[in-house]
Amino acid sequence: MSDPFTDPATPWLPSLSDPLHHRVDPLWSPAVDVCQRDFSYTIVMEAPGVSPTDVRVGLVGNTVVISALRYRTRLQSGVVPHRVERHCGQLNRRIALPDTPDAGSLRWRLQHGLLRISVRFDGR
Repeated sequence: MSDPFTDPATPWLPSLSDPLHHRVDPLWSPAVDVCQRDFSYTIVMEAPGVSPTDVRVGLVGNTVVISALRYRTRLQSGVVPHRVERHCGQLNRRIALPDTPDAGSLRWRLQHGLLRISVRFDGR
C-alpha cells in the first residue's frame, strides 16, 4: 500500500491546477446549534458573508423559519480564480422546536458571521 504523504502518484494537497470548483448552490444549509435554557431556546447558525438586510426570521407554529441570501464575492478585473469553495445563494432553514414558542418573544441578531435567534415558550 502506498503512502499518500510520500507517493507522488497520489497527491494529498490540491494544487492550483485542479479544476475550478464552484460552490454556487441554489440552497445551502449552514451548521445550526439549538439549545434550551429555562423557558427559552437559542439557535445559532453560521452565516459568514451574509448582510443583516438579507436575513428574514419568523415563526410558523413551532417552527423557526430562516431565509437569507449570500452573494458571490466580486473579483477584481483581471483576477482569475483557481478555487472557489464558499457557498453562496439562497438559504432556507426550518427548525422545529419541541414546544410552541411565543411569537412576540422572537429576537435575532447577526454578528461576527453568526446568526443568533432567541425565542421564549410557556413552560406549563
